[in-house]
Amino acid sequence: MTVTKQEYGKKKANRRLRWTVLVFVLLLATAIGLAHLHLGQKAPVGVDALCPFGAIESAYTLIFTGVMLKRIATSSFILFFAVLLTAFLFRRSFCGFICPLGALQEISAILGKKILGGHLTVPAVVDRPARLLKYLVLLLVVVFSAITGELVLRPYDPWVAYQHLTGADLFTNFQIGFAVLVLTLLGSFFFDRVFCKYLCPMGAFLAPFGRFGWFGIHRKEETCLHCKACNNVCPVQIDVAGSARVDNMECISCNECVNVCPAGDTLYITGPKNAPGLPGRVVQEMVVAIFILIIGVTTLTGNFQWKNPTLEEQVTAVGSFDPALIKGRMTLQEVVDSSGIPAQAFIERFKVEQADFQVPIKDITQKYGFETEDVRLFAQDALAR
Repeated sequence: MTVTKQEYGKKKANRRLRWTVLVFVLLLATAIGLAHLHLGQKAPVGVDALCPFGAIESAYTLIFTGVMLKRIATSSFILFFAVLLTAFLFRRSFCGFICPLGALQEISAILGKKILGGHLTVPAVVDRPARLLKYLVLLLVVVFSAITGELVLRPYDPWVAYQHLTGADLFTNFQIGFAVLVLTLLGSFFFDRVFCKYLCPMGAFLAPFGRFGWFGIHRKEETCLHCKACNNVCPVQIDVAGSARVDNMECISCNECVNVCPAGDTLYITGPKNAPGLPGRVVQEMVVAIFILIIGVTTLTGNFQWKNPTLEEQVTAVGSFDPALIKGRMTLQEVVDSSGIPAQAFIERFKVEQADFQVPIKDITQKYGFETEDVRLFAQDALAR
């Protein structure tokens, strides 16, 4: 039995809701990234402080030293908690409903399908082993982040590169990440969610939830029309039409298959052992509600970090000036005001014009041929004299 006109309308509305959320998160993240690069002292936190994967990278260092990796904030761990909670309940719903890099890839895929008339598929002999690469990436990132105490993925991360597209350091610090971003979008134009399938370490971490999360998609064989509309719409090419339960770890829980199925009550979302299920729209709304609730409450309590503290605020909190507090987003004038080192000392050492003392350090490094670390070392030496 095919779906009624009313049911078809609900399915279509569910798809619109999913895309509304994806595009909103993408636009919001883009706006925050632009503000971080260009608003100076009033800028919000950077991409690293708003990425849940940063919590995974920083976990070892935090557990054994009590200190988070540089650029990571409590907001990363709060977002990671929201991702985990939704994963326990609704599997990889972060990937399917929230992830802005996933949205970018699907937008590229939509353009590709319109121009090419459909999407291409990677041959199984290449596709299957290639999907294991993301697990290797996850392992390498976690191990080397623990060993080095640095965000080792950062220079290679396409999302970090995207957030620095208008930054002066795009082709000095993120050229590899930019290349990965270009290849990701180009690959998704032809093959759908290329980074998600083959390289994403967050996807690798969440993969077990694709099988063991509480709610999942089931298929009723006796009412299935075997039209394979579900297979055709799946952004990660899962054989939904051949599955009684969609518990493939590659599934990103986007529910697109449920929303395009023309057979009534054939693809549906339910708990384990046929426990009571939930309508697709309720699942989407609950995922969004969980993120809004967690972010909203932690923002009100002051635990979610939206804005970077100024150098003066950090010095006040620590009790004394420490050159290690100097960040590329800060200005030389902030360093002068907080450290007591005369501006003339920086002019003589770095040949910086007075007008550039109000410009973030990271935006003048190329002009004068020094790095933020050079400023830290000079400040350390100046204070030691």
